[in-house]
Amino acid sequence: MSRYSIKLYLFVLLCFCALNVNAQLTKLYYATGVLKAEGLLKDSLKVGPWKFYYTNGKLNMEATYDENYLDGECRLYDTSAILEAVEYWHKGVQIGVQKHFYANGKIKKIGAFANGLYDGEWVYYYENNNLKRVGSYKNGLPNGKWKYWNESGFASEEIHYMEGHETGHTKFFDEQGRILQEGDKIDGVAVGIWKFYKNGVLKREKKMRIK
Repeated sequence: MSRYSIKLYLFVLLCFCALNVNAQLTKLYYATGVLKAEGLLKDSLKVGPWKFYYTNGKLNMEATYDENYLDGECRLYDTSAILEAVEYWHKGVQIGVQKHFYANGKIKKIGAFANGLYDGEWVYYYENNNLKRVGSYKNGLPNGKWKYWNESGFASEEIHYMEGHETGHTKFFDEQGRILQEGDKIDGVAVGIWKFYKNGVLKREKKMRIK
């Protein structure tokens, strides 16, 4: 951690101490004696900035609390203390834009939460920075058209969802992004006329029936 980060953490900690005169700086330890967590407790409740550590001593999480509820920015790290995610919370409920990262620092996925649920468009990436999938959520469930790609950057699937169920026109593509088959689904079941292709050329059609 940089000197600036340490100074900023101490400054925020002092500010919370000043605002919460009854709060006490608390340190918790693993049975091995390694520091497990440190932050402020007021009436046995977490308040202000807290830090949590893995058993190897590496930083696990930095977060701010309000009466034991996560409140504000939360930064999560892997066991090597490399940043994995930046989240935002309000009174224990996840809100706002969330970012997740690969170990190389590239974005893994980005999108928003509303009232603790996935909300609106989310974008997912492969580690090589190519798109993996893009689509929207409604009330925490996939909704509308979702597009998928393979790691080489070619389209692999196109699926429509309605409240988490595959409902609507669906397409599947080969490894070169050429269409393989397409048709409609209702609640994940193929219905109506489905078309099948080879090398992008229509070869046959089949009528699907709901059992």
